[in-house]
Amino acid sequence: MPAKVYVGNLSWYTMDDTLREVFSDFGQVLDSIVMRDRDTGRSRGFGFVMYGSVQEAEAAVRGINKQDLDGRCIRVVLANAGAGGGGGYGGNQGWYGGQQSVTTKSHSLLYQNVFAMIHEISFTSDAVMHAGLSAQYDFMSAVDSISAIVKSFDSRKVLLQMATTLGIYDNPGLRDALRKDEEQIAETIAAILNSGSELAAVLKLEGDCAQNFLNVVQNTLDRGFLLEQEQNSKAHRLILKISAAYDRLPSSLFITGVTRRNEHAAFGGGFGDIYQASYNGKTVALKHIRSFHRDAEQRRIRLQFCKEALIWQRLQNPLILPFIGIDQETFPSSICMVSPWMANGTVLKHLNDNGKTNVDKLVGVHAFSYDSLNVSASAFTEICVANILITPEWNACLADFGLTSLADATTATHSSHRAGSIRWMAPELIDPEFFGQKFLRTFATDVYAFGCVCLELYTGRPPFAGLSDPASLLRVINGERPERPSGESDMSDTLWAHVNKFWAQDSALRPATDAVVRHMRIITKNRN
Repeated sequence: MPAKVYVGNLSWYTMDDTLREVFSDFGQVLDSIVMRDRDTGRSRGFGFVMYGSVQEAEAAVRGINKQDLDGRCIRVVLANAGAGGGGGYGGNQGWYGGQQSVTTKSHSLLYQNVFAMIHEISFTSDAVMHAGLSAQYDFMSAVDSISAIVKSFDSRKVLLQMATTLGIYDNPGLRDALRKDEEQIAETIAAILNSGSELAAVLKLEGDCAQNFLNVVQNTLDRGFLLEQEQNSKAHRLILKISAAYDRLPSSLFITGVTRRNEHAAFGGGFGDIYQASYNGKTVALKHIRSFHRDAEQRRIRLQFCKEALIWQRLQNPLILPFIGIDQETFPSSICMVSPWMANGTVLKHLNDNGKTNVDKLVGVHAFSYDSLNVSASAFTEICVANILITPEWNACLADFGLTSLADATTATHSSHRAGSIRWMAPELIDPEFFGQKFLRTFATDVYAFGCVCLELYTGRPPFAGLSDPASLLRVINGERPERPSGESDMSDTLWAHVNKFWAQDSALRPATDAVVRHMRIITKNRN
C-alpha cells in the first residue's frame, strides 16, 4: 500500500529531482514534490515523497530524518492520512454523493499559502504544532476540485486557529496569504460552475459535504471574489439549487441574540406573521413561518421561505428593506427572517397622515427599487403599495418578498409561479390561454403591475376597488383600465401617459424596466 512522507525545513534550492534521488536510497519513489508559491515559483520549504509501501516510508524516516540536505537539517515524518483538521473526510479522498474514491496522489489543494506561512513560523516557535502539520496537509489534499472545496471549509478554521495560537492572526502577511488562497478558491468555484459534469456532482453531495460546499460558495460571494456577473449569477443559482435539494442554508445567514419578542404578532398573512423584537439593541421585525400539519405542505412553505431569504440577502440597495439574517432560536420549531422594524408603517399610511404632496417622488422611488430587483435577474410578483415601507429617515423602501410571491430565480427573465396579488396581474397572467401564451411572469408583467402601483399611490386603493375580483379581472382581460385619478395632487398628464403605456394590453408594447426608471427620474426631477 502506498505511503507518503512529509519533508520539512528544505532549502530554497532543493528541487523535486533532488528529493527523488536522495529518497530513492530507501525504496521505490512513486512521486516527489517540493511545494512552491504559485505566483513566484519559490519553494515553500517543505515537500512530500510517495513510496510504494509503508515499510519503505518508515525506512526513509529512520534513515534521513534530521540529516543534512542542501545545507539544511531536514525533518522527515510519516504523513498519516485522515489525521488532524477535523473529521468526516479521509486524506486523498473524493466524495461524490457519498461515494468514496481513493487515489495515491492528490491533485487539488486549497489554503496552501496560509499553510506555508504557518509551516515556516511554527518550525522555530511551536514544535508540537509543526509536527502535526504533515497530517493537516494530508487532510487538505484532495483528488478533485469539489472535494477540495468541501475540505477547505474545515481547513480554513483549523489553520486560522493555528494562526491565533502562533499570535499571527492579525499579521498583514497572513491576510495577504488568505487573500491569495481565497482567490484560488474563487477560481476553483468558477471552473466548477462552467462544468456540467461537476455541477451534477455537486448536487449529489450529502450531509455535511453539501453544507460545507454551500458555506464556501456563499463566503466567496460575500467577500466579492467572484467578480464576473455571469459567474456571480451562476453561483447564486447553484446555492438556490443546493438549498432546495437539501433544505439547507449557508451558515453565515444565521444570527443569534434576538430578544424581547412581543407575545402577539403585529401583522399576519397567509403563511407567516410579523413579530416585533430586539437585536443588538435595535427594534427588529421577525417574519415567522407558520407551522402546518401536513408534512408536504410544511416542507413546500419552508423551501419557499429559504428561497426568499437567499434572494433577499443578495439585494443590497438603499431602496430595499435590509436583510439582517435568519433567527432559529426564538421559535425552536421554525425559522424567522429578521429585518429592521419600520415604525413609520406603509407608504399609504404616510400619505394619509401627511397628504399627497410627494406622490411622484414615491412613484420614482418604487421604480428605482424594481430596477434594483431586475438587475438581480429576478422577476418579483408582490408588486403593490402595501409592500412599500417608510424608513426612519422618511424615505421609501421596498419590502415583503412574500412567501407566495417569489419568482423562479434560476432563470433571468420569467417565472411560472402562479401565486400573487391578482389585482396587479397583467392580462396575460389572468388568462394565458386567451392570449395564446403559457403562464410566465416576466419583466413586462412587472411593468404592468408598476402601473397599478402608480394608480394606487394616488387613489389609496387597488385597481377597480369598487368591483369584485372576478369582475375586475374580466375588465382587464377585455382591455379596460381604471379611470385617471382626480382630486388632491392630481396625476400629471405626463405620468398618466406613461401609466397607460405600462398597462398596454400587448406586453410587447410595454417599455423595458430601464426605460421606466429613466422616465420616472425625469418626472420626479420636473415635479421637484
